[in-house]
Amino acid sequence: MQRIVLFFLIGTLVFVFSCQEISEKLSSKSKQNENVEMESDEEEYEDLDSTEINESKQLSFHEELYGEKNKDTSEIYQKLKVDEFNNEIAKFIAGLESEKYKELQKKPFYETHKSNITQAWEKTEGEDLEPITRWTRENQIAGNPNYESTVFYPFSGPDILYANAFFPFAKNYVLVGLEQIGSLPHIESLSAEMLNEYLTGIRASQRYINKHGYYMTKHMQEDFSKTELNGTVHLILYYLALTKHQILGVEEIALDNYGNVTEKKLGNIRGVKVDFANEDLKNKQTVFYFKLDLSNENIEKNPGFLRFLSNQFDLNTYMKSASYILHDSHFSTVCNFALDKSIKILQDDTGVPFYKFKNSTFDLTFFGKYTSTIKDFKNHYQPELKKAIDAQEVAHELPFIVGYSSWLGETLLIYANKSKDSENDEEVLAQNNEKKEITKKEVKKKEETKLVTKTDNQERKLVYKVQILFSSRYFKEGSPEFKGLKNVGYYQDNGAYKYTIGNETSAEDCIMLRKKAQQAGFEDAFIIALFDGKRISLHQAKKISN
Repeated sequence: MQRIVLFFLIGTLVFVFSCQEISEKLSSKSKQNENVEMESDEEEYEDLDSTEINESKQLSFHEELYGEKNKDTSEIYQKLKVDEFNNEIAKFIAGLESEKYKELQKKPFYETHKSNITQAWEKTEGEDLEPITRWTRENQIAGNPNYESTVFYPFSGPDILYANAFFPFAKNYVLVGLEQIGSLPHIESLSAEMLNEYLTGIRASQRYINKHGYYMTKHMQEDFSKTELNGTVHLILYYLALTKHQILGVEEIALDNYGNVTEKKLGNIRGVKVDFANEDLKNKQTVFYFKLDLSNENIEKNPGFLRFLSNQFDLNTYMKSASYILHDSHFSTVCNFALDKSIKILQDDTGVPFYKFKNSTFDLTFFGKYTSTIKDFKNHYQPELKKAIDAQEVAHELPFIVGYSSWLGETLLIYANKSKDSENDEEVLAQNNEKKEITKKEVKKKEETKLVTKTDNQERKLVYKVQILFSSRYFKEGSPEFKGLKNVGYYQDNGAYKYTIGNETSAEDCIMLRKKAQQAGFEDAFIIALFDGKRISLHQAKKISN
């Protein structure tokens, strides 16, 4: 009996110690997993702690800038498919290894091309892209990978490089210029002499952007007069490849008068659409390039372009080296559109004139220096801008130099961010009473009173409609453009006529009207809210009506 008890006690102790050992191991493993989860939740821009220093030293600049660390592509590659034809062309012209053209890349002319590209690109990365990337992160300009937005870059030419550098997470990039669109060559069908000329032209077209960060339209038009190097699409692919992107598709497109993307033969605004993604092929992004004169007269003839932009995600406008075109009254339509529709504007002094920001809802921050303009644009110096920069409490430096003023050894960037209060109802009312000198506090106080003591007359100021058509022209009631719809009204915005049906007290009452409009042929019809005759968001309308 005593032996049985002794064996029982020994067995119990062994079991307890074993359980304790297993528990400790599980606890240790749990803590390790917890640490991993905590580390994964940290912002990628925060300083690495001491346990990660050795690993961080092994990261190249490309890995930090283009996010190539720890890629697991087993599932991702099933989501997005690379366009092999165009992707290999992009690699070839960018001096990168191409499986398809590896034999051509052994030729002496290609070795020269690759060597020159590599040398110039290392300079661009080190002096521009790396500091830009860190600056946009530090100042919260780059955006959020999970937030879909569109970058509008007028007067850009093929410069996807800087648009993507300043706003790397945008869903869409809309570039506009006067340069030809072009078409990509069949590399294998070109002789060595023609290929050498083509690649030499690619390098020559970089002479200004490599040194000063911008293209010159005059030189671009000369460069694109070559047989093979015939437009912007070549350089768009060139830069996407160099920034470690994969090409998913290249398509010639056009816009119709309603702002819809269609086949090139069906629209009068011609362009090219390039889909791309980072090397992990996780998220698709798109760059559009349109050959378009943005003057008021031409925009009036081609209303589809601003309609296309209006249909995009939240708009971020970017401008540099824009020849002060928006300072010309003949380009006021696009200038006012950018001010009205943009959530953010990032530009140098050549973009929107400074005085136009005075009555806007933007908060302004100035970065860099502004002492003068280059001699070609000496009449466009803005003294008021200089005063505003000098009055800024804190001087904000720039760690890079791009644009016209790089000739002077300086760069100025104006960062205009829509005020957090701009979506408030008091701001809506303030915009509707531009001629009245009412302070923000007074407007807020009045609006609070209105919301509390809402009368029938005030209730009628908020109406809901279905917008069916956007045009620069005025159409009479019964015009064929309305496709048989009756009682069509309109409101004006930035000089354009926006035609609507209905005059309802709630958004729900517009659902059947929208269906009716769609059946009539207006497939893009959508519900809007008007307050005191001015359009506001449905979110703002809901706040007012509650």
